[in-house]
Amino acid sequence: DYQATLAAVAEARGALGQSDELDRIEAICLTEISEPERAQVLFDSLPFPTDGEMACWPIRNYIRLGRFEEARLLAEQGFDGRNEGALWPYRALLWRYLDDPRWQWLEGDPRMIGTFDIAAEVGSLDRLAEVLRGLHAAKAQPLDQSVRGGTQTDGNVLARAEPELRRLRAALLEAVQAYVAQLPPPDPAHPTLVAQRDDIRVAGAWSVRLIDKGYHADHVHWQGWISSAFYVVVPEPDPLEPESGWLAFGECLDLLPDFRAFRTVKPEPGKLALFPSTMWHGTRPFGSGERMTVAYDIARPRPA
Repeated sequence: DYQATLAAVAEARGALGQSDELDRIEAICLTEISEPERAQVLFDSLPFPTDGEMACWPIRNYIRLGRFEEARLLAEQGFDGRNEGALWPYRALLWRYLDDPRWQWLEGDPRMIGTFDIAAEVGSLDRLAEVLRGLHAAKAQPLDQSVRGGTQTDGNVLARAEPELRRLRAALLEAVQAYVAQLPPPDPAHPTLVAQRDDIRVAGAWSVRLIDKGYHADHVHWQGWISSAFYVVVPEPDPLEPESGWLAFGECLDLLPDFRAFRTVKPEPGKLALFPSTMWHGTRPFGSGERMTVAYDIARPRPA
């Protein structure tokens, strides 16, 4: 609620006076409510960001202003490794937008996105859907998540004891092993192509249930290693929108509304998509019906 936050910032200034932190919060709010010129005045007055996550906000504002070279230069800062992972999605977006060949190195290899049909390994999708529906107790979409027009479960859904979910976990982890095995060779400079690939740990897992016109806003999971979408229930195709409900990679429509995905995946019951956690992904809205998925992140491997 950026407008309410701006009001809170004004009240805080009355009590605290001038503060770089309050200026930073105001700048973030202004860029996210599409006032990038006002936001830039504040960003210019602030000290240089001290870590990658903090730098994402002025990068977003530079992109909204069309100052792409400045955005690229800031995104390429290393910050001595401090939350540098947050910058990879913006490097990818800017490199592809600016036709920088480094994007091919980062995300262009088709092996970076893998799809697997694991319906047979999972068993009855109808029974799995029943179990998952019982976990969707929320009345509205969660705060600060990508869900639009649906609900998301709490807790790690793959840590539960229901037989259907235990079988699902085994199938999903087996698919991760297959995905990792076909990735390009290790590259120490690459955020995904790490040398240590045996340390497969689920960092989090959840189910999302979308209904009529629901979708996922474009987002990333930069703190993870591998992310996913497993389709349990999908709505009937919309004949007027051939890619309704599809998973789209490489878009950030909030920042670049005319810059389209470089690859899309058609949702089908029993299909699993795996991809780097730093890759932008979202879904197209669909017309009517129910769309239910299970998603999980694989944690970045610990150094050997």
